[in-house]
Amino acid sequence: MGSNADVGFDYEIFEMFKDQCIAQLPAMEKKVLSLSKPDEYEENLNDLFRIFHNYKSTSKYLGLDTIYALVKKAEDVLGGLRNLQSLNDESIVEWLLKVKDQFEVWLDEMDLGVTSFSECPAALLNEIEVIQDRPKPSEIIKTLNLLYVDKDEARSQLIPKVLSKILNNVTAGSSLAALEVLEKDALPHIVMLNVGDENKVHYERILKEFPSIVIITVFDKLTRRLVVDLAKHNISHFISNPIKGDALKRELLAIAHAHFSQRRVLINNKKIYEFIQNLEPLPNTIMQIQQVCDDDELSIRDLVEVIQRDPVIVGLLLNAANSPIYGLKSGDHSIENVVAIFGKKTVKAICFGMLSSRLGEISLKAYGMNEETFTKASALRLQLISQWYKHVDNEALKVLATTAIVSNIGQLLISKEIERLGVISDFQEALSENSSVVAEEKLLHTNTFFVSSDILTYWQLDPKVIDTIRYSNDVLNAPDEIKKLAIANFIVCTLVDYKAEVLTEIPDDVFFVLSEEGLDPQPLNNALKSIQSK
Repeated sequence: MGSNADVGFDYEIFEMFKDQCIAQLPAMEKKVLSLSKPDEYEENLNDLFRIFHNYKSTSKYLGLDTIYALVKKAEDVLGGLRNLQSLNDESIVEWLLKVKDQFEVWLDEMDLGVTSFSECPAALLNEIEVIQDRPKPSEIIKTLNLLYVDKDEARSQLIPKVLSKILNNVTAGSSLAALEVLEKDALPHIVMLNVGDENKVHYERILKEFPSIVIITVFDKLTRRLVVDLAKHNISHFISNPIKGDALKRELLAIAHAHFSQRRVLINNKKIYEFIQNLEPLPNTIMQIQQVCDDDELSIRDLVEVIQRDPVIVGLLLNAANSPIYGLKSGDHSIENVVAIFGKKTVKAICFGMLSSRLGEISLKAYGMNEETFTKASALRLQLISQWYKHVDNEALKVLATTAIVSNIGQLLISKEIERLGVISDFQEALSENSSVVAEEKLLHTNTFFVSSDILTYWQLDPKVIDTIRYSNDVLNAPDEIKKLAIANFIVCTLVDYKAEVLTEIPDDVFFVLSEEGLDPQPLNNALKSIQSK
């Protein structure tokens, strides 16, 4: 049996709940069956979602645990269906009808005046998985058609050969001849433009006439002004000549992941553009620091020389040195000593941590935290990955030290978007029951990792840093070359949550991932205990 009502049971709310069921259940079957009609899909899906959302709130308030378990599951399933344009999966339709039938059973029990209900069949709760397996981007990309446009005859013959190693369907030609394909019915999924000054004319035309096509633009030189202009036109995929196979594969996998993996990203590139268009450009010092830190032939002395040119960064590093978070002994520190003690990887990560200050006024109201907590979470993650991976793969820390400290930068945009939509209370309710990533997915169909990687793409940071963050919540689909990096970043972000709270022990799912990747859990456990003791 379900939960029994106690002396304080609210019979008035219960009667309202019963009246809701009486009024809504007869129409529920029609709404479920209409999900297969594209022109009625969104309206009926939203109606069903609202019904079950209300049921969830009421059943939780009344303590009707049996009913609550099923309506929460139904709400999650319906929320997941928002990624689709229509529903052709008969198994989900049948499951929703079974849910409706179970409510008919409970309504009959309500008519008998009971407030303790028969158990929901276990099969009904376990029959449908909310998050279904998606094919890997490397599998998706093989199913897509790409049109390559290039006026350079030699290049127009060479690049398609490279593309054919990644995709199965590639056509190519000169600008005018190749683009005539777009007038036909069989449109390509992707158009890759490599026609210099004519790029803009062609991508503006394609965006206007064929908005479903994803565009990759190729330029001889990518400047910040050009990148921002592309963002303004909702183009986030671009590479430079000469085209390298690794860069091309990376961009195509990113396209498969973002555009063709059955996820609808509501915070799209235009909104990111609106968010960053008034930001200060990244200082040249940041990019120079990245270059020095990633070059093994350059020394700490070279790094100090770059840092000393920027008083803001000098102040940032000295403040970090005096912060108890980083564990340096208190006292007077020169910038030379601080850089030498921190080392290249930590200096680079801390300097990238200042990127959040270039995102304008920081508001994290949606997450119920302040800027201090946001910064502390980054610092603790940096400590954890540094303590852990120096015993695993010190070279990988060139990437992981940075991802640990900037993975949460997307929260600044997400928080603003949640405030703009006026759904802070809904988001915080979702946060109370789920991880921050799951809560983000429920409301916006995207998450911090995805948005962070998009923001950093516009700032032209290291592609490995960007991809490690992008796949941190989708590690099974990560490209092989960054899979371990994504897993490590995911684990660190799991063990130190968005509120800067550190788990007291490694959870079972993290142990499983470590085992699958052949990683010894002891160094991670030691690192976790180390930061807990500070």
